[in-house]
Amino acid sequence: MDAFDVWNTEGRPAKTVSKFKSHARQFLVLAGDPVLEGFTKRDAIEFRNAVQSWAVEEGKTATTANNVLISVRAIFTAARDQGWIENNPLSGLEVKTGGKKGERREPWTHDELRLLFGEQLPRETELFWTQVSMETLLGQGIRPRASAQAHDWMIAQTAATCVLKSLGK
Repeated sequence: MDAFDVWNTEGRPAKTVSKFKSHARQFLVLAGDPVLEGFTKRDAIEFRNAVQSWAVEEGKTATTANNVLISVRAIFTAARDQGWIENNPLSGLEVKTGGKKGERREPWTHDELRLLFGEQLPRETELFWTQVSMETLLGQGIRPRASAQAHDWMIAQTAATCVLKSLGK
């Protein structure tokens, strides 16, 4: 059993497993096929740099590149939890530069909020509970875009943030 198999024993969604497999293959391409026990912090930094170069060359965002690191880090954490390695050399590493800027979402205007909520905008207490509900869903493992319900919650969260900003909070 390898580290990926250990990580994958928790009944994860097929889409997540597929993405992690893809990232594990990318790790093997960029880092070779290292022995986990011999993979050092310096090796991890070189891998991070290779992922960053890949992102720049392929026109990927830093967030996309970081997703690769996050997946591989989770696999290393599974190996650490099995006692196969002492620590996770990928801990604390991130890609800061990609080949493309992430798209920034502009805050909603008052007119757009009125279209969404009607003339009566939600009160602050409703916005508070929307935010708490969203954080609870994310804490339970629901990922944005994982379902229509999560998407609706993301819209509500964005609206809540915009309204709070417009109220000066």
